[in-house]
Amino acid sequence: MACSIRQNDKIQGIQIKNEEVKLSLFADDMTCFLRNKSSYQHLSSSLECFSKFSGLKLNEEKTEFFRLGVHNLGEWFPHEFKLSIQILGVHFDYDELSRKKANFEAILKSIERILSMWKWRGLTLIGKIQIVKSFAIPKFMSKASLIHVSNDLIQEANKEFFNFIWKGKDKIKRCALINDIEYGGLKMMDLESMIRAQRIICLKKYIEDYTSPWKVFLSDYLEKVGGKFILQCNFDCRNLPISMPGFYKDCLDAWSSLTRKEVYSYEDIMNQFVWNNKYILSGGKSLYHAFFHNTCGISKVGDLVSKDNIFLGSEKLLNAKLTPSQYFHLMGVVSAIPIEWRSAIKGKSVHVDPHPFIEDSFRVPIRGEMFDLSSVSSRLLYREFRSRKEIPPTAQAKFKEEYPSLSIDWKEIYSLAFHVTLNTNLRVFQYKLLNRIIFTNDKLFKFKFVDSPSCTFCKTNEESLEHLLFFCKITEFFWKEVLSWLAILKNERVDFSLIDVLFGKFDIDEDFIVINHILLLAKFYIYRSKLDNTKPSLEVFKAKLKATLNTEFVIAKRSGKLAQHYQKWESFISVLV
Repeated sequence: MACSIRQNDKIQGIQIKNEEVKLSLFADDMTCFLRNKSSYQHLSSSLECFSKFSGLKLNEEKTEFFRLGVHNLGEWFPHEFKLSIQILGVHFDYDELSRKKANFEAILKSIERILSMWKWRGLTLIGKIQIVKSFAIPKFMSKASLIHVSNDLIQEANKEFFNFIWKGKDKIKRCALINDIEYGGLKMMDLESMIRAQRIICLKKYIEDYTSPWKVFLSDYLEKVGGKFILQCNFDCRNLPISMPGFYKDCLDAWSSLTRKEVYSYEDIMNQFVWNNKYILSGGKSLYHAFFHNTCGISKVGDLVSKDNIFLGSEKLLNAKLTPSQYFHLMGVVSAIPIEWRSAIKGKSVHVDPHPFIEDSFRVPIRGEMFDLSSVSSRLLYREFRSRKEIPPTAQAKFKEEYPSLSIDWKEIYSLAFHVTLNTNLRVFQYKLLNRIIFTNDKLFKFKFVDSPSCTFCKTNEESLEHLLFFCKITEFFWKEVLSWLAILKNERVDFSLIDVLFGKFDIDEDFIVINHILLLAKFYIYRSKLDNTKPSLEVFKAKLKATLNTEFVIAKRSGKLAQHYQKWESFISVLV
């Protein structure tokens, strides 16, 4: 059926240069683009003929008609035109506000409904992030990867996500929460980076060697700036002398931000593309002349410069045999080059030729290295965009100021809890501790949540995090009991300093994992005792440790990792089992 429509010359579609787009097909959903009354009549005849011989019929209830442009079709058209039309789940409308509402309002309400279902289930911080990544973000991206998404929509979606995660105001900066574990984050997805990565993948498909109707439209929009050549230029969409739909502008904006090239040296200037360059402007717009680029081979600033660093004296220009009018146009291009660049070139005694121009070479920087666009994945692109937003947690600088002697690598500090335990509560507790969002009475008193800043255990000193976990006499006695018990088991003395308690014990080799697991469980138990208003006890702690051992045994048995389990708990199994 589709082949018949494409081959029928009497059915006319949208004509763009030498390309004609008649239909778009996905499974059994077909969208036809018709130019006139005659095309509609012949399409109807073709569909009736197809129905007669195949037994398949057009579903008229699902068939909709939408007017493109302002053409007056008169009274002959037998169907009602829709003001909005839906194609493969995406709503199209001339009114931007109603289009935005139709495409995203239902999704945002669905996300809000899903997150509210999980809100009261006692999830940890890690659990909430996993829910957002599994159920909320994919819903939003199902539309965001296909159509233009405004910044306010991204902010609205992020507001839903982070309100769910924190139950209110953010306690850790979002640009830190998106980091990998070893950099102080919890791998929360960055929505903006995801969308930008998808936009680059769209351009990757654009340069691939296959035909598609959407490529015809994009090529038409980009014709005045060189088509695919634009992806080799140092451009800014705001300066391009063209207009295009928001989605394609998003794609070019993402590419521009990813491939941004700064100019620092004479060599950088010589290798700057003249055309579509955000620094080379005339009347506030960048320049492109197809004749000079395609016929004369003028692509880079260096192509305009002679061996003596004189503008408009290069061999390419001398061999081109330009007319006076063409030469005058090039004088205008040279005058648009920033005066600082021209001065740097004229003041250089040694000439450096620009790198040869390689057509259809599209390369992107990933982790400081250049990769061919055809070889990069959306995952790599996402990580690159995300890395440009990441910041270290603000608490890290405060800890460095308070503990200047701390020499442990912060990557090891952040990763430790995820290395020594499978317990999500313990991991989250340590993460909150390292980000200074474990709230003790000194902070709660300032917020007027408690009547006194005094320690829950000793009732005498102000309860800071360090006091609660280490200096309090009740806590100090508990640590002595734990250390004595460990010394008996290991037949050697074990000590915990304040730095060990806060960040982990890194000065041991034997039983490194289990000792740090015990240390983490102990300080979590101290904090839970504070919340329960009970004093920490060695016997209760040992019971919790035994329960942890049993839980990890079941997990190890199911996952086939009993050998690693026994290796970790070797020194304690005889006592705890």
